[in-house]
Amino acid sequence: MHFEIGGLEEWNQKGPKLDCRLTVKAICAEGEYGMSVMMTRLSEAGKGEPVWQIVPPGNDDTLFLRTARLNAYGDRIRDMEVAASQFAYQYLLGTAAMKHYNARLFDEFSKPPTPAATPAMPRQTTRT
Repeated sequence: MHFEIGGLEEWNQKGPKLDCRLTVKAICAEGEYGMSVMMTRLSEAGKGEPVWQIVPPGNDDTLFLRTARLNAYGDRIRDMEVAASQFAYQYLLGTAAMKHYNARLFDEFSKPPTPAATPAMPRQTTRT
């Protein structure tokens, strides 16, 4: 992954403090993500170089991600996530809601593990 810096936007200067947004494009294997990072610069007289800080996202106005453009690989990753959540909701939760399957599900998922199913811990040997 690498980043391309766009520039600053939404300047708001109040005395020695400057609030702005830094536009950044994150490029990775899945595609490109346009981000906008809220930053603050404080420069005090006689204190040397100004200090820049990233303001962590606190609400919808300060979220980093602005745009996402996925490539074919990113589309496949997204589709796999959607299919997995659909499977969980439709099959597992749907089956749990059916009255005649409840007993079977509770029987399977409420059993404590049997000793034969639990793998033995390897012995640790120490050399002296």
